[in-house]
Amino acid sequence: MDTTMPPERATHAILHLIGQTHALFLVCQALVRTHPFPEKLLEEINGLSQRELVNLELLPEAGDVVIDGYQFVN
Repeated sequence: MDTTMPPERATHAILHLIGQTHALFLVCQALVRTHPFPEKLLEEINGLSQRELVNLELLPEAGDVVIDGYQFVN
C-alpha cells in the first residue's frame, strides 16, 4: 500500500503551514511591541529558544530541515 502524499496535496499542506507560521509570527510581533518590558521579554524568549533547540536536537525524528526551520523562525 502506497502511503505517500500526492505532490499537489503536499504543496498545499506546506503552503498552509507557511500561512499559519506567518500569522503566528505577526501575533508574536504584536505581543512584543505592546509588552511593557520588551527587552526582558526578548531575553526570556531567547533563553527558551536556546533550551528548546537543545531538546529538539535530541529527538531522533528532528532532522536538519526541522532544525533549520526552527532556527529560521527564531
